[in-house]
Amino acid sequence: MSNNVIQIRVNAGDGVLHLQGSGEVTANREYGYAEKFTVPSEMTDWLSNRNPTDKSFASKEKYYIRGVTLSQYNDCVALEIKDKDDVFILHLNATSPKCAELIDFALQNDLLQVYDEPYNGGEEE
Repeated sequence: MSNNVIQIRVNAGDGVLHLQGSGEVTANREYGYAEKFTVPSEMTDWLSNRNPTDKSFASKEKYYIRGVTLSQYNDCVALEIKDKDDVFILHLNATSPKCAELIDFALQNDLLQVYDEPYNGGEEE
């Protein structure tokens, strides 16, 4: 059983998504991967109402939640965070270098679900 996982900090600040990945194939950290992304404040508001369940891979402070799914479709890459019955979905800009690095890390560590179909899980174009 693999310990590969992506987790997200609940309190990185308004408009800041801090994401950590633990993987056998590492990227930019000894434990795997870490990066900060600029995201809509709706997402960080949602995250700030979550209770952290997991410790940082770097400091062992409990600031993170798991339940993160990264899915690649024909037309987008979706980051989905589930917390009990609540879900937040963010479409990533897959062409940005930061997002490309996250996708590459996820792919190498079997953390990316790939679907050969367009995304149909939410908002209209």
